[in-house]
Amino acid sequence: MPQKPYFSDDLSRGTRIREKSAALRHREIQPNQPWERQCLALDIDHTEQLVGLPPPNVTVTNTANGHRHVAIVWKKPVLVGPNASRKAQAFYTDIARAVGQCWKADPNYTGLLMHNPLHSHWRTEIFQSEPYQLADFRDALRIVREMPTAANHPRFKGGEWADQYAALGRNCATWEACRWPAYSMGQGATFDAVLRLVESYNATHNSPPLGHRECRHIALSISNYVLAGKRKGHSMTDTDWRQWVERTHRPEVQARRGALGGKASGDARRAASEQERATARLIRASGSSYGAISQVLGIPESTIKRWCKN
Repeated sequence: MPQKPYFSDDLSRGTRIREKSAALRHREIQPNQPWERQCLALDIDHTEQLVGLPPPNVTVTNTANGHRHVAIVWKKPVLVGPNASRKAQAFYTDIARAVGQCWKADPNYTGLLMHNPLHSHWRTEIFQSEPYQLADFRDALRIVREMPTAANHPRFKGGEWADQYAALGRNCATWEACRWPAYSMGQGATFDAVLRLVESYNATHNSPPLGHRECRHIALSISNYVLAGKRKGHSMTDTDWRQWVERTHRPEVQARRGALGGKASGDARRAASEQERATARLIRASGSSYGAISQVLGIPESTIKRWCKN
């Protein structure tokens, strides 16, 4: 676990970073170092027994519905990132995905935050006290290969949808992963509803998480598109999405945006700040606390207090 892990008590309100001793007092916590995987965390949204493989080291259960986060701890951490061994990363990814499929885990959950095993809100059980080797779960690869074809269809590997666009940035991957559940909302895909979906995905999948403003822009984009598409009687297909990404997020386009952003005038920045000040005062007038406003806008609480008092 990092010395200053991400943590949260309510994922819809975002995440924070504190010293480990403070973070451990909260319900959700970051189990791994940014560039290491010593803990494989899985999200199990059913109450079936986990069979066919060695038992997980730890299960952390929500007693309200029986859903669990399970953790497999490795003897040696697996290094990930640009400087790590590609073969080792590929083997780890294959093992992790196969174990998830064997136990019917949520394929879109990557374990950035998991239920804190030390928090009294959850029921924690230890099934295996010794850590594992990756090879101990090699049978998962065989089991998955022998599954019916339908189980290996890309639609059953939700994480792969976003993986295709990971090189284009976390915002594209988040857009791709969240648009599908938003389609199913129909006319219920309001900005607030989609924002909750985006923030939940962001807290559990992106490392480091996107800022609140980026989440708002993604949610607005998805919501506008879904509602417009429903009125026209269509939704964006995979081909539409790929064409949109190629047109709007090519490296040269992104570089040009970055250059333009760096040359933003002082007037534009002041206008954006004034808009945030007005929003903060409006929320404060509705009775919200400074802390709540700080969470919504992603701005330090001391700044919010100064704006509202002035």
